[in-house]
Amino acid sequence: MPRTTTGINAENLRETWRQPENVGLPELTREAVVKWYSETGMPRARGVAQAAELQKKLNGIMPQPSSGVVKWRHTFGNDWAGDPAIFFWVTLTDEASKKDNLSKATEDFRKVLCERIDFQNDWDLIPYFNFRSESEQAILKDEVYA
Repeated sequence: MPRTTTGINAENLRETWRQPENVGLPELTREAVVKWYSETGMPRARGVAQAAELQKKLNGIMPQPSSGVVKWRHTFGNDWAGDPAIFFWVTLTDEASKKDNLSKATEDFRKVLCERIDFQNDWDLIPYFNFRSESEQAILKDEVYA
């Protein structure tokens, strides 16, 4: 059975802070999330703690894991719920970004990475994918895609 990342929700916080159900819970601010993780002793994600090892696996897939990909990179962070995540920033050719090709190009990229690396079960990271066309990047010049 695959492991899942524990999400933060009102019930987890209520149990951790031992508040009765009729008492209002604090707003889920960044401070509340950090406090919850620190009080529950949540370990750092393996992918963050052993980033060099994960980078070696990713380097084995470089430079272009699938057709239509011009450039890709990744960053580590937390997702909206505070769970450890890996964010992929992918620049596609303009041809791959066309309506008829976009679904296949993005799915092929995700499939190659997720078949070779089990981010959630082996690295405790939730993968997120962001795609942009070459022409879009040329206009926006976003550093994260560079």
